[in-house]
Amino acid sequence: MRITLSKVKEHPPPALPSKEGNFALTGLE
Repeated sequence: MRITLSKVKEHPPPALPSKEGNFALTGLE
């Protein structure tokens, strides 16, 4: 569980419609 959370925080999947995920994907964050 901890590893999964860490991995998601570092680079969330593009399937997530959340703005945070989008920004991380584009590399703005």
